[in-house]
Amino acid sequence: METSKRSVGILTFHASHNYGSMLQAHALQYVVVKLGYTCEIINFRKKEQLKMYAPIHKRGSLLQRLVRTVTLFPYLKGCNEKYRLFEEFMQQYMNLSPDIYHTLEDVEKAGLQYDYYITGSDQIWNPICWDFDWVYFLPFVEKGKKIAYAPSMGGMKDAIEADYIPKMKRYIESYDALSVRELGTVQKMSTFIDRDLKMVLDPTLLVDVEHWNEMIDPQPLVAGEYLFLYAPVFNLPTFEMVRRIADRLKLKVVISQLYGREITYKYRDFMIYAAVGPKEFLNLCKNARLVCGNSFHLIVFSILLKVPFLAVNGLSDNRISDLLHKTGLEGRAISNKNFDEAIGNAFSLTFEEAQQRLDEERKSSINYLMKSLNLI
Repeated sequence: METSKRSVGILTFHASHNYGSMLQAHALQYVVVKLGYTCEIINFRKKEQLKMYAPIHKRGSLLQRLVRTVTLFPYLKGCNEKYRLFEEFMQQYMNLSPDIYHTLEDVEKAGLQYDYYITGSDQIWNPICWDFDWVYFLPFVEKGKKIAYAPSMGGMKDAIEADYIPKMKRYIESYDALSVRELGTVQKMSTFIDRDLKMVLDPTLLVDVEHWNEMIDPQPLVAGEYLFLYAPVFNLPTFEMVRRIADRLKLKVVISQLYGREITYKYRDFMIYAAVGPKEFLNLCKNARLVCGNSFHLIVFSILLKVPFLAVNGLSDNRISDLLHKTGLEGRAISNKNFDEAIGNAFSLTFEEAQQRLDEERKSSINYLMKSLNLI
């Protein structure tokens, strides 16, 4: 591996077949490169992760694969295309280390020699994530500056088991620069870390909207008006709420995930557009009449692309709630309590104040990154 005088290695969930994970990984590298550094994303891919993000009909036992192949047969082509689009995005929009690493031991043996190591963003410090690994705490770094940029420990309901805390504390205290993404992570870490914890924006919010628009094909993937629903995993209250919203507003619902039999049976009236990678996700967001869901990055891109949105039970999720409070868009959270009011105002919003608030937060976040990289 060749490194220049100022080289940066990033460790994050860059290979997760999750829209937000890949887009935030690209965004952080994009910003670091614009600051004048050579930058690689350390290509860490656990074998468990590779299995987890295989096309849905190729996961699990032989029986599970057979059942999924039969029940999801009409969507198999789209599933395979989705997988290809994620892998293609990673190769096209990320500068990856030449070697792939599957374990912490692999990374330790590699003898990496970056000047700076950045972990973040995304839920890399959330132990309940399937992708979790201690490598994201940089225990292998012997020489080089350790920087945490906007890692998250997940929602407040994602409790950290006591057994994890001593090891987390030891690793985190070795960082030279420490920041987190949201207030919930500050609250969790404050119970065992005695340091100032700066809150910074998710990397996707550091990038000008023009950059994201350049990724979006001018041709909408779905014709006509539609409601785009996205949730990282199937969540019954979210789907029921969105069905009520769509019925009230007379909009068809488009989803990009195959969540299981619930979709092919109970929600078979929803349109499934499966061949969706990160760029296609942006396309579905931008061209929707309304965006709904419980995904942090879904709300991020709705704000950036100025698309009307409703965050389902958004104030009960500390990550989304924190973003809505930062942008002054708390009224975009919908629940059973404010359903009629939120529906009445579904398309009545402007983003000027939100953009102004984000501009200030963006300056502060870039300033933290520049200081951490010894630019100021």
